[in-house]
Amino acid sequence: MVEGLKLGTGLSDVLVACDGGYKAHLHKLILASASLYFYQIFEEIAESKHPVIILSGINSDILELLISYMYCGFIDVPNDKLSELVSAGKSLKIKVR
Repeated sequence: MVEGLKLGTGLSDVLVACDGGYKAHLHKLILASASLYFYQIFEEIAESKHPVIILSGINSDILELLISYMYCGFIDVPNDKLSELVSAGKSLKIKVR
């Protein structure tokens, strides 16, 4: 169910992109509830119906892990990605559950 929500573009209301050309059609409500960074952005651009947010300095594999965490509440993290994931999570002010 979560994968369908995450990947489907019909009900998405934000496009998030990062280094390497990765793009994901996502949902403001889920991102804002999991991340103070996204919450603050959406508060500032409340009138925008379908914003595009580009996250520079975050690789696609890390963003995919963060998205999975925000949607599911848990992820399996490869040891070699842990430091980069924690750093990106802190920069996006993602809440730890």
